[in-house]
Amino acid sequence: MVGGYMKQAKNVKKWLFGFLVAVSLGGFVVLYSYLSWESVQMPLLRFSAPDEQANYYFSKIFAEKSVLSYPEPLLEVSQDFVHTRSMTASNGEVKPVGFLGFSLIYGMLGKIFGVALIPFFTPVLSVLSTIFFYAAIRRIFNKKIAFISCALLLIHPAYWYYSTRALMPNVLFLDLLIIGLSILIIASPPSRTPKYISTIIYLKGITGATTIKKKFVTRIWALWWKAKYVLRKVFCLKIVLFALGGFFIALSLTVRLSEVLWVSVLLFVWGFMYIRRLTLWRVIFFIGGFAIPVSVLLFYNYSLYGNILSSGYKMMNTALSNDALTRTVGLVQQGHFKGLIVSVKDVIRPYLPLLLPFGYRPDIFWGNAINYLVTFFWWFTIPTIAGTALLLRNQVIHIVRHRVPHQLWYLLMWCLVTGWLVVFYGSWKLTDNINGHVALGVSYVRYWLPSYVMALPFLATLFVWLFEKGRNSLFRWWCIILLMGAMTVMSLNTVFLGGQESLLDAKNQLSEMQEKAHKVFEYTPNDAVIFSQRSDKIFFPERRVAGSFAEFPERNLIITLITKAPVYYYGLWDKETAKYICGKYFEPLGIRWEYVDRIADREYLYHLTVIPK
Repeated sequence: MVGGYMKQAKNVKKWLFGFLVAVSLGGFVVLYSYLSWESVQMPLLRFSAPDEQANYYFSKIFAEKSVLSYPEPLLEVSQDFVHTRSMTASNGEVKPVGFLGFSLIYGMLGKIFGVALIPFFTPVLSVLSTIFFYAAIRRIFNKKIAFISCALLLIHPAYWYYSTRALMPNVLFLDLLIIGLSILIIASPPSRTPKYISTIIYLKGITGATTIKKKFVTRIWALWWKAKYVLRKVFCLKIVLFALGGFFIALSLTVRLSEVLWVSVLLFVWGFMYIRRLTLWRVIFFIGGFAIPVSVLLFYNYSLYGNILSSGYKMMNTALSNDALTRTVGLVQQGHFKGLIVSVKDVIRPYLPLLLPFGYRPDIFWGNAINYLVTFFWWFTIPTIAGTALLLRNQVIHIVRHRVPHQLWYLLMWCLVTGWLVVFYGSWKLTDNINGHVALGVSYVRYWLPSYVMALPFLATLFVWLFEKGRNSLFRWWCIILLMGAMTVMSLNTVFLGGQESLLDAKNQLSEMQEKAHKVFEYTPNDAVIFSQRSDKIFFPERRVAGSFAEFPERNLIITLITKAPVYYYGLWDKETAKYICGKYFEPLGIRWEYVDRIADREYLYHLTVIPK
């Protein structure tokens, strides 16, 4: 009786805990949807970055028309110049620069759930991926560390912020990668001993196999159990999970193909760790699942760019030098190894843009590493360092006793991923904000998201250690609640109130964009082309847009463009500056700027007209 009551109370407690977790996850979906909800409520659907605007636009047209491009009649006369910064053009059509997987995935989901829900897919997927993150960390560490890691993931400022910036590709890439890797970890059983072998041995034992009849029966049973074993291997859940793992990992790479190198290393290290658990069937199904998204990506690369290995990014279109490769092979055959060193450099040189696309500049590199990996999220960084030291101390003892270094393998993978991302992006001098302030909206934060996420189990290790060192249960729980509460408050302050590029600042920018767009639309006809340096996201897609650059090299295109459509310039040029620009660059071509109006503080609109002869 008492046992039944205790079991019932335990079940009630378990269901209550599950209910609280579900409510909390739903609450984070609402929090992550803050900026998306603000965007869809505004008269003009706008997002904070041109990448977001382009991703939404192509996702929308794929959901509605199953295409990833749109025709633009003015491309021919403008030499493929009339499009936003996050798009490219060729053969009379405007196409995505990159992130094809993003538009394909959200376009397909838009077909199923509706175009109106496209801005809300990322918040839902971000919360869903924490469940998979829990499952993976639980296998590598334990339940307590996994649970706290998931809680820390939900409140990490970088993950929170970019989950709210729902049309950026970085969180979608990371979520799909987390799901894929977690499925692979879940699908890795502790043993791969064939069950049918023990069955055959048992059958042989009971029959004795002393007569021809008994030998025949034994062989029939052996073949039957072997067939059952093969069928189980083909159709068993773990084989399917390997296919799903490969599918989601490949799907993540279609979103950000530039991450393929470190993801490949990560998979190699994982495969080395679990090599005794891999079978031929699992490898085959993994490759099969991986091949599906890759095939779709290659198909759309060919249809959009004319080559399966091409993309909108010039950096990704680097090809191997055939001359260098031929020369290297010849030197090896002749035994000229001294010349081989020089030739290998020639072979590697074409790939340097992929390995170090931004070079190596120590002054920029170390400043970025310190700012965005150490000081910016200090309330995460400091305890992570302590937790890592604690993990190393515990793991040395654990390896000596049990020889199971899974957590050290995880630490090694984190170091490899962090090192690669810092080297790859660290020397890039970004101009995301004009004053150069360290902010959440700066690209380094979203590029280094994988490093932030992978570090969370080390921070959770410290939390669990503090919990276990407490004097009593009530004291331990209050300590954990206070620590998590303090970290949540600091993250909330950074995400929503962190000054420039915080969510409230982004909301205000969206409101200002609405006002500017409506005012400009009053002065410009529907077929107008508006040139600007960074304001294309304000006017697209209601108006055609094009980029403006220093020294105005695009002015030569305007001579023919102005005969096909009204042309305007929008920027920070007051009347005096505009008069100087016009006299130096445009009047010699027979074009002048006519002042239209002041649209906002230090932002003006000018109409370009042909000077009468």
